[in-house]
Amino acid sequence: MRFEEFSGTAYEIGVQKGQRCRDKIVAWVEHMYQWWERDWNVTEEQLKPIYERLRTNSEKMYPEMLAEMDGIADGAGLSREQVLLHNHYAYLWCTIGAEPRGGQCSALGYVSSPQGPILGQNLDIGSGDFYFCELTRPTNGYAVLSDGWYGMCFSDTGLNEHGLAVGTSALGCKPRPEDWETGIHNHFFTRLILRNCKNVSEAIAYLQDNGPMIPARLGKNYLLVDWEGDIAVVERGQDVAAVRREHRGVMAVTNFCLHEDMIKLMDDSTEERRAGLKNAADRHARIMQLFADAGSEGSLELMKKTLRWHPMPGTLCRHEGSDPTGYTRLSLIALPHERKLYISDGPPCRNDYDVFELKP
Repeated sequence: MRFEEFSGTAYEIGVQKGQRCRDKIVAWVEHMYQWWERDWNVTEEQLKPIYERLRTNSEKMYPEMLAEMDGIADGAGLSREQVLLHNHYAYLWCTIGAEPRGGQCSALGYVSSPQGPILGQNLDIGSGDFYFCELTRPTNGYAVLSDGWYGMCFSDTGLNEHGLAVGTSALGCKPRPEDWETGIHNHFFTRLILRNCKNVSEAIAYLQDNGPMIPARLGKNYLLVDWEGDIAVVERGQDVAAVRREHRGVMAVTNFCLHEDMIKLMDDSTEERRAGLKNAADRHARIMQLFADAGSEGSLELMKKTLRWHPMPGTLCRHEGSDPTGYTRLSLIALPHERKLYISDGPPCRNDYDVFELKP
């Protein structure tokens, strides 16, 4: 797994990303534009007003992310429009009328183990050589060790210098008559939490105080674990931030909701969506059962076993020959006490975990 470290202001971090990863970024941006034009028949004329609206929103809601995007563009020799749209691709799905797509991801956390609290994540985000491990040390904000996406300012999983770890799973929300034009894009919350929050309580407050989440048809579950063993789930979508605190030593998030305030927002309008929610519920049940079968005691070994689990229902390591509805491109394990992040570059059943450390 490739590792890169960046530091400085948000803009300087972006320039470093653009310069060091230029070939990968340019290739992926070109792939995205071909995708939009080929599959969605999107024209430059249609993209221009979307870009202008998103730039205005970015300046208001997450200016540091916008500065980083501008730095990536300048460092990679791309236009700022290209990189901003690249980072907001999920927003484009909804804006141009395409069907929103969300990864089929699973995350779980143990309150305690011989290694202290643990967070694990399988990112079922499809194949492609677009991912690496990054350590960012921003001038304003906390250092973050996380998965990295070439050309992007966000991550789905990571931990920061204070021992706060975040895992996620995507949600599909019911359509709304109108979409919000001002809000936090759902891909940016994880990085914003890790740069600005020291512990679970601060992360919950951040998710409750900032919003709404855009686009309105996409939401996200956040699993929060810190070095003190505090744990929580925030189910976030539109203008709702529903908090779950009850646990028996383990909590998990997959692509469905358990809090009544978010259940009513879930899109179950088609047979395909209902099947997806059933798949997510099966994965959640499997996580809980494996923990119970282990005597309700967390460990690094149990975490790896769970993330490599194949039998259905409740497949967690997903690829051809297991669950055809998803592909586990990255698997990650965060150890908040040790400030370490384990990453499997591909399905964890086939790959060892590389270990990265957030050193002072």
